[in-house]
Amino acid sequence: MIFGSNQKLLMARAGAGGAFDPEAGLSLTRSISPTSLDSSITSTEKEQDAVFACDVTFGSSIAVGLLAEFGADGDGAWVGIESVSGAGNFRVRAGAGNVTSPDNESAFLDISDFPRDDAVHTVVWDFRISVGRVRLWIDGDFKGEAFTTGGGDLAGAAARWAGLNEDAYVNTSSSSVCQGEVTTGWYSPSGASDLRFYANQLVTA
Repeated sequence: MIFGSNQKLLMARAGAGGAFDPEAGLSLTRSISPTSLDSSITSTEKEQDAVFACDVTFGSSIAVGLLAEFGADGDGAWVGIESVSGAGNFRVRAGAGNVTSPDNESAFLDISDFPRDDAVHTVVWDFRISVGRVRLWIDGDFKGEAFTTGGGDLAGAAARWAGLNEDAYVNTSSSSVCQGEVTTGWYSPSGASDLRFYANQLVTA
């Protein structure tokens, strides 16, 4: 089932107690189908700030898998439940793809507070190129932000949140991903909405 924009907003507001809609005021650039491999995001768009949003099911037990990944182990971004630390955190990372922890060209956000209820939740994240930063909201609740360690741009001199390898949403990646992350697709793809992409924009918090 694909959720329309009105259904998406209702779910977000219901899940967050009507508090905050991170997508409010943004202009949709394009949508990416669930379980797809995608090459529609251009090099110019990957050199600009970006917002992504989707509605997906979170299982009642933790299982490792990518929700979305962009680029690869040169410059890349990865969002999902990770296995590097062994903690099963929900991770948002962007910038340098050849590292397993934050540095001056990459930002990593790891949270343990995410749903485990077999229900659909709205996930929104954004990437800021300079100074490098990633942020995350689930059902309108702000879950945190993370920065490059020394105030550098994402991917350093390249100034982009990911390279040009084929991207994946919910689906298993067909290319290499950021170092240390899994290529396995999202563990609970049933009911996933399109991935909503807002180019050259950031959430106004």
